[in-house]
Amino acid sequence: MNETSNFELFYDVLDESITKLYEIKHDRFLNLLVSTGKNIIANDVLQIEATQEQKDELFKIYEKLSDVDFNVEDVRRAFQMMVLRALKEENLKTGDITPDTIGFFVGYLINKLLPNAKKLNILDPVVGSGNLLYSVANHLSCDLHLFGIDVIKELLDIASIQGDLLNYDIEMFCQDTLDHPFSGMDIVIADLPDYKVSDLEEKYFPYLCVLQHLSSLKETGYFIGIVPNDFFEHDEDNFFKANLKKYGSVLGVLELPKNMFKSNPKSIIIFSRESLPSKKCLLVELPSFSDAGALNKALLQIEQWFEINKKEVK
Repeated sequence: MNETSNFELFYDVLDESITKLYEIKHDRFLNLLVSTGKNIIANDVLQIEATQEQKDELFKIYEKLSDVDFNVEDVRRAFQMMVLRALKEENLKTGDITPDTIGFFVGYLINKLLPNAKKLNILDPVVGSGNLLYSVANHLSCDLHLFGIDVIKELLDIASIQGDLLNYDIEMFCQDTLDHPFSGMDIVIADLPDYKVSDLEEKYFPYLCVLQHLSSLKETGYFIGIVPNDFFEHDEDNFFKANLKKYGSVLGVLELPKNMFKSNPKSIIIFSRESLPSKKCLLVELPSFSDAGALNKALLQIEQWFEINKKEVK
């Protein structure tokens, strides 16, 4: 089978399983997706309430996956498409799922920042359903230990099952990311939600999250954040600027193509755990990813910056 049909096959199996499981337990779509993932991982039907006939029907569905060589992108894309469908059916927000192309680009940046890494510890402190974390991980070739934090258990369950299906070494934590100390991370990645925390003196959440998890990094680590373009404009009292000096510095700002967003355009900001005052910040305005010529020029600019600064970027 080709890659496209493998993706479609995995999606169809998820769809058929969810439909059959609904007949058994009449549960929510997201929960049925988690149950399907657990069944596939266990190579079993774990629903004790199912009749033997229903179990046999589910086994027939899962047998379609046997002897098929799925790559990690087949599985991730199919699973995330089902997550989007689940969120729509339950009238939940779908805009919080990071576009695949951003994940691919973040993976490219990690390869430039740590080109010789043999193993990476990567944390997403606002992991959601995991699309950013896994779209990044699928484009890295070294060994990975992945960590995720989210306060919404049903999304964290989705992220956990997806990580197991992709056969990653994962640890997931259901709690407030601002209360969870970490250490020893090589990379922190986050698509940061845009709001203020009322019980913390109306502090801007992206600032709090960056400062919290810069301290989670090794001394040679990097925080790559996806933020609104007005990120720095929220710092009227210089809270972020003053505290950032304690933990690191801004290494680069890459403005994402405006056509990627219906509103509230975003940028990628790279923070270095080390303070590197001698380095000129990487500043790039990325064109549409569909404009190959313009994108190649932007990538050349990035490549040249890394070549010039490779002694300091480790």
